[in-house]
Amino acid sequence: MNPTLTTDDILAENLLRRGVAYLSGSAPDAPMLDDVMLAVGLASSGNARVRHALVAWMLSQPDAHPVVLAASGLLEAPALEHLRLLYSAAVRLQRVFAVELKPLCSVWAPLPDHFRAALLPEARDSDPANALAGLARQNAVTFGALINWEGTYRHIAYGVIRSLSKERS
Repeated sequence: MNPTLTTDDILAENLLRRGVAYLSGSAPDAPMLDDVMLAVGLASSGNARVRHALVAWMLSQPDAHPVVLAASGLLEAPALEHLRLLYSAAVRLQRVFAVELKPLCSVWAPLPDHFRAALLPEARDSDPANALAGLARQNAVTFGALINWEGTYRHIAYGVIRSLSKERS
């Protein structure tokens, strides 16, 4: 399926079918996307909240991480940069919030840091919070947007933790 023909509602429905209730919107008759095309669609979306759902998906279901490498081979800029930065944010958020996330995930798998060499080659900081701040600075440089990227990333993680906690209750 062509990612340009994939609507945000189709992406939201496909996430919901995987148990990730991060986005609102519904398209019950939406075609089922395979995991790679879902990742491609999320990274290619023109809507930032839809793109950020990639982080929520990886935090909720870290065993789905292999799709990002397959999807990265299908993307070009700027969607490729979005995929790399958002997945890398998920990696760092998982480490920052491991105590909260680990008992909430049905399958726990540490997210491999696939894109560290490309995004933060000079980074040697093993502190996940500092690494998250460094990635936020890199995001601002890459996309030139003067927003609080670190706060945005953390907001996604808090939402995932709330959602997973509600599911467990």
